[in-house]
Amino acid sequence: MRFLPAGLGMLLALSPTAAQACRQLIPSAKFERSDLVVEAEAFCLETTGVCELQIFEVLKGDEKLSGSKVNMHVDETPPQNEIDGRIVIGRCPQTFEPWQSRISGRFYLVRRNDGTLFAAHPPDATTEAMIEEEGVEPE
Repeated sequence: MRFLPAGLGMLLALSPTAAQACRQLIPSAKFERSDLVVEAEAFCLETTGVCELQIFEVLKGDEKLSGSKVNMHVDETPPQNEIDGRIVIGRCPQTFEPWQSRISGRFYLVRRNDGTLFAAHPPDATTEAMIEEEGVEPE
């Protein structure tokens, strides 16, 4: 009898539905599902669960927010799923987890019922990608 490595056995045991839940949305799908899409820089230093977002450009939503700073609520811990009584931590979360104190890019936000903005998807690091494509050294 051959044994599979522990992690591989768990991956093979996932149902097709559970495996699909871990797929990242493509940028156009994130754009469609979001209430506000901005090019911005997030500062996630002090308050757990809240980041300050410096908005440079509004791509979808209220254009008056361009050039302003807003608070953005974020996930504080990775999402967990339970399969057959075991906790499975996904490797590709659908929400933004602020592991870095500062990140620039395109942010996809949804407005909650209480009016707060929530980072519904991981940001696309568009600034870094543009720098690499143009061959410009970051400052």
